[in-house]
Amino acid sequence: AFAVSDVGSVSNADAIPQAADELLRLEGVTAVVVVGCKRDTLHLSGRSRDDRVHMGKALEAVVNDIPMASAGGHARMGGGQLSVEHMAGLGPDEGVDRTDLRDRIFDAMVGDV
Repeated sequence: AFAVSDVGSVSNADAIPQAADELLRLEGVTAVVVVGCKRDTLHLSGRSRDDRVHMGKALEAVVNDIPMASAGGHARMGGGQLSVEHMAGLGPDEGVDRTDLRDRIFDAMVGDV
């Protein structure tokens, strides 16, 4: 099973990958992405033990069209950062809200991107 957890605001961004590590240990969870916000930056941290999910490529696909966002990593571990301000979109772009982001993460993990 795949899991996505939005932990909201955090005082220490290092807690986000630590949470991903812990959630991956749950029985039945094979890939997880934790999302958290520190100041005006959304941090993504993903872990996978599922051969079907290349976490670095999945996270890269999630933020691909969001300005000033970056993500990447390896098959088993990935991360990314995006500006909350730029998630709102630029110009005529509608932007991406947190629910859309969660849906994109799930879609990327199942290979639908």
